Amino acid sequence: PGVNGTITVAIPDGTTTVELLLTGTLNGSSDVLELDNFKITGVAPPPVDYIYDGAWLTTDPSGVSNKFDNISIVSGTTAITTTTEAATVTVDSGATLNINSDASITVDSVTNNGTFTLTSSSTSFPSLITDAVSGSGELNYERFVNSAGSGATGTGGNDLISAPVGNEGLFPFATVLGFANNSTVIASSGTLYAFAPFNNATGTYNVYNTDTPDPASIIAGKGYRMAAGANVTFRGSFSSGPIAIAVNTGAASQWNLIGNPYQSYIISIDFLTANAGVLDDSVLDPAAAAIYAYNAGTYTGSDDTIGNFTIINNNTNATLNIAPGQGFYVASNPTGGNVDFTPAMRTTAGTDDFIEGRSSLQMQNYKLVLGLESATNTRTSFYFNENSSRGLDVGYDAAAFGDNANSSPIYSHLVEDNMGRAMSMQSLGASDFENIIV
Repeated sequence: PGVNGTITVAIPDGTTTVELLLTGTLNGSSDVLELDNFKITGVAPPPVDYIYDGAWLTTDPSGVSNKFDNISIVSGTTAITTTTEAATVTVDSGATLNINSDASITVDSVTNNGTFTLTSSSTSFPSLITDAVSGSGELNYERFVNSAGSGATGTGGNDLISAPVGNEGLFPFATVLGFANNSTVIASSGTLYAFAPFNNATGTYNVYNTDTPDPASIIAGKGYRMAAGANVTFRGSFSSGPIAIAVNTGAASQWNLIGNPYQSYIISIDFLTANAGVLDDSVLDPAAAAIYAYNAGTYTGSDDTIGNFTIINNNTNATLNIAPGQGFYVASNPTGGNVDFTPAMRTTAGTDDFIEGRSSLQMQNYKLVLGLESATNTRTSFYFNENSSRGLDVGYDAAAFGDNANSSPIYSHLVEDNMGRAMSMQSLGASDFENIIV
């Protein structure tokens, strides 16, 4: 006769593999052992409510709570200090929750009627990922911005940033100056402030002047050049939905300064992959299907750079993610269009912005680098792998940065289908290193 039943087994936390082993004893040749219609089900632990009311009434949830638990800040000020998950976070009126620079929180929903603040340092940027937000409270992202540089290109200083707050909280730069101590920490000279969008109609930065203030609002997903040497406060709403930013080829330049609009890192390669259809529709230049990230001349690694810019594509720096509120350049084709940021790109994985040198995991390929001893951070690279050809390989080749790229000290041209474009990075077939002349 068949036997039905249920067995309950307690599985320790952290277990990744569960095996089911059944044994039986046969009494004779006519006995049969059969197993049918079984399933393994999991029972989630009951949620834990972590409550802060001037002090934690339970333990501190930092690094302890899981995706089923609830965190409530009733009164006072406290902080999340490491990587943390939760089902809900509630901040009551008059209360404050801080996310420290080396911490992150992933939560299903946030109800904020108080103050929610993320505070970065020069090398660490906190992340928040959520898909549902309610309440009338205040969100602050205190974003570290590099100090002012010298020269026309800001060598050794300045930063490219974007507002790490949502669409509903956007405002003129004059309003930003009124947040916290922004008016004193943002670099200035008389009536000029070190805040400027890039104008590709003129090929210049439009520096903010309090005597002739620009009434245009800061736009989510748009990038700006800024200098401070301290944290600059952005105040607005949580970013949890898709955000599109228009790019175009202006009268003077095809380059567009855009940036990460989320309160979390985004995966660089996911950004490029998600916009692959856009590339096919000629919104971005196929010869420059990469992220051009300003590094202030601080990068000392072996991955590809051109001047003060680090190149990110399928060949190089592929694991370098984009920090919250980080600006970068992309190149538009003449037709232009929208580049999309989506919630699926978000991640808490990341430790810095682009103004620090880091090594990254490379794909399996051969690499040849040519450089000039007399020119710092000036080199051209060749990759040899199975994904590439002698012509243009979108997402693997990368044109030199700038509108006068052909004046770069060193570059290459495509082996096939050469249109005279200066290439900072050229990707070729796996066997091409033996039998071609570049």
